[in-house]
Amino acid sequence: MSLLGLPNELLLMIAEQMSSSKDINAMAQADRFTYALLNKYLYDQNIRKSGSSALLWAAKHGQLGTAQRLIKGGANIETYPGPLFQRPLHVAATYGNVEVAQLLVDHGAKITFLDGHFKTALHHAAENGHAAIVQMLLRHGHLLMEQTNHLVPETPLHQAAKYGHAEIVRLLLAAGCKVNVTKFGTGETALHLSLEHFKHQIRHKGKGKKISVKKRDARKAKTAVLLIEHGADVRALPRSNKTPLELAIRVSYVDVVRHLLKKGASPNVRVSIIYSNLPPSPTFPFSTYTPPTTTIMDLAKSCGNNEIIYLLHDAQNKMYATSRNTL
Repeated sequence: MSLLGLPNELLLMIAEQMSSSKDINAMAQADRFTYALLNKYLYDQNIRKSGSSALLWAAKHGQLGTAQRLIKGGANIETYPGPLFQRPLHVAATYGNVEVAQLLVDHGAKITFLDGHFKTALHHAAENGHAAIVQMLLRHGHLLMEQTNHLVPETPLHQAAKYGHAEIVRLLLAAGCKVNVTKFGTGETALHLSLEHFKHQIRHKGKGKKISVKKRDARKAKTAVLLIEHGADVRALPRSNKTPLELAIRVSYVDVVRHLLKKGASPNVRVSIIYSNLPPSPTFPFSTYTPPTTTIMDLAKSCGNNEIIYLLHDAQNKMYATSRNTL
């Protein structure tokens, strides 16, 4: 007699002796009859013995039907079997699966829980560019968490600005995010982060290939302009002492330089000369060493962007003309 010819009771007893969900699933896939018999048992077994871990899988892969069956069967929507304390809502937000995220929120998932990285679901959605999830979380009253600290150094606005997600920046600002909140430890605003280059800056987890450097720069420049238009402090100085104008010149964001100068950034400030290979010196330890400075114009010339050089010349001439008229 074949395995499939056994009575239902015996098939269920065999399934109960299997410790691996993978083995039970393989048995369930034998034909339609075993699938109908064992599929519900497979869900129940995951809920009872595996801490509802399948709900994390459904959240990652956008399997709405699986998530619905698990929740209907009593799955714990706040399960976090892994070491990073990521709940299903964090995972759905990271991978942009809005239907699963909505289902979880509708069934009571806490939208302000922090995971092992001390990030909420809104942080993950903002970081990875998932505007639909950001909208949904804001619609359900997600707290903006404007206060940064040693555990949560960046706000969702910082995350969106850092990775060049202009649409999400717009949504967060419209929801009331304060544009000049500083990152804990560095004093950087969202504007500073939008003008700095980091590794893996534009990420869409589970959503295809990485974008080109050119497209990345276009997105980050657009994000910076948006922040400036919404009142970002164009003269803000973080601990690195790099103004937004200096950062924009270093990455050759011409349109950003234009907007910064228009909003009052000074074309006459001095900037530090950075020596990346400067060795430690007992005569000048790093704690007391003051790097040499140069003018912002010389910095622009060293970067070789003629459009930026012209903008700085024009701003200097206008500033000079204004100062003469006031004498």
